Amino acid sequence: MTMQKSEEAEIVKKVLGGDLEVYGAIIDKYEKKLLRFVMLISNASKEDAEDIVQDTFISAYQNLADFDTKMSFSAWIYKIARNKAISWHRKNTSKKAGEKIELEEEVFLNLKDDAPSILEELHAKTATDKLLEEIEQLNNKYKEVIILKYFEGKSYLEIADILHIPPGSVASMLYRAKAQLKEKLKNAYEE
Repeated sequence: MTMQKSEEAEIVKKVLGGDLEVYGAIIDKYEKKLLRFVMLISNASKEDAEDIVQDTFISAYQNLADFDTKMSFSAWIYKIARNKAISWHRKNTSKKAGEKIELEEEVFLNLKDDAPSILEELHAKTATDKLLEEIEQLNNKYKEVIILKYFEGKSYLEIADILHIPPGSVASMLYRAKAQLKEKLKNAYEE
């Protein structure tokens, strides 16, 4: 369920007016989504990712007066989370030069609601692991676009806003990323 911009503006106004319960509702709505997102784009442990998300909410609250109500609140808070994750990654990888951002695979394991047989579960996990492995090998700019579009369900405009790129670039980056993934998966299954 997406809030309309007018609803988002009203929520921001209430929080700025001191209604902290409304901000608690924002945290409840975005906490799990942002945690998954941060874990996917960084090599942070769950504890570190939780700290990053907490920093995101603190920063969002402190800068709420700067929120442009013409923007999507979702895109704004994802942008803050992305920036916090990048800062965390730079700080923690300066000690380990050359370390790549890695996906946390267990976050993505999407099992069906109806309990699959052990064989189906094994096949699904193997396919998921292979897909995640191939996504991991993508250039970070392609990886972020794939994660935001297909795992976070963001629109092209939201992705463009989060990554600070033109919407047309989102479309071309997604096209290239999917083409690369398709080729990698094709080659992997031919082996």
